[in-house]
Amino acid sequence: MTTERLEEFAILANVLSFSRAAEKLYISQSILSRHIKDLENEIGCTLFVRDTHGVALTDEGKYFLRWVEPLLGQTDRVLSEMAGENSGREGSVRILSSEQALSTHILSFIRAFLENYPGIRLSITPLMTSQRRELIYSSDILLSPCDFTDLMRADIEGQFLKRQQALLAIPPHHHLGDMQEIHLEDLSGETLIVPFADEMFGPYARNATAAIRKCRGNVRKVSAENAQAGLLMVELGAGVMLIPHHLKHRVYPTTLTIPVVDPMCVFPIYVYRNKGTENPAAELFYEKICAEFHK
Repeated sequence: MTTERLEEFAILANVLSFSRAAEKLYISQSILSRHIKDLENEIGCTLFVRDTHGVALTDEGKYFLRWVEPLLGQTDRVLSEMAGENSGREGSVRILSSEQALSTHILSFIRAFLENYPGIRLSITPLMTSQRRELIYSSDILLSPCDFTDLMRADIEGQFLKRQQALLAIPPHHHLGDMQEIHLEDLSGETLIVPFADEMFGPYARNATAAIRKCRGNVRKVSAENAQAGLLMVELGAGVMLIPHHLKHRVYPTTLTIPVVDPMCVFPIYVYRNKGTENPAAELFYEKICAEFHK
């Protein structure tokens, strides 16, 4: 059992998709499947089950993940401590981030951080699933649009970073296409596509609720699995969608975007650090990103 196999298992356990995990690992799906099968044979139990709905952890897999993640964290910490006086400026940081948190400003900060600290390796896993505050315990850093700051335990610290302007994505030839800006009450009678509609703390669900209230309930809400699926639904004319500003560059060619002026309709970004990993490089990343956005 090698650290490489454990890292492959941990990445697959977090994204729950052989194709996305293989992309992150720069290996083929067949190789990843063989490695996972070898690992299962080595420890004598099944870690994942696959069905028509996708990939899921077994009970043994969930138990194994709780054992593997602290071990990987300890490995990173030992490597960082071996850097001696450069501790914190060398090592690795495991980052989980929702798609809507990877704004232009966030990505610019990450590029600058990598240039300033070439001895630190950042492993960034974009999340396509619903945002849960428990995710922070499987990483060093979590970038999220959800406000968990009042719900965290003592071993987690978190701060608000910024708010992104909301845009309304509309299909081609939509009757709102001539407007320069949109108020939420303009959505009365529209079908509103809502990614991650079941996220209690998520901005898509919160903004949809604000729109429904502004329109006195005269809005039909349709769920989408994720943001990209929602943008495809918009392009196909299934409805309109409230999106963070940086997704303007991800819409389909004939989809239009219009600024939303209501101040309550925004997409915030929060950063959280898992202090339990005792990772100096992660602590440095957290300090720098907070300083960048709190100038």
